[in-house]
Amino acid sequence: MQEIAAPRYAPRNGDGRSQLACFRAQPEAQGYPAFNALVYSADTLLPIVEMEMQDFWLPDDSHPYGAVARVYLWVHIALGWAFSILAVAGFTGLIRTEDTT
Repeated sequence: MQEIAAPRYAPRNGDGRSQLACFRAQPEAQGYPAFNALVYSADTLLPIVEMEMQDFWLPDDSHPYGAVARVYLWVHIALGWAFSILAVAGFTGLIRTEDTT
């Protein structure tokens, strides 16, 4: 039977507690909302709506793809603002189609 290697974040002292388990045991962890990708995406795309996900969860820049994820987040936020401005302009009549008849 092949032995399964311990995860990278497991401590080497053998007490069996991971970094995530240590975080969850802290009182501050109770205030963190569980990560939901769909809610996080909506929270970053919609500039006026506050779902409190963006305040707690951000891409990790120390990860090899973290910088790419951070740039994607900025583009996502910028597109959200642009689409919101276009929607408001369309609803208020600032953007109209030209009547050619």
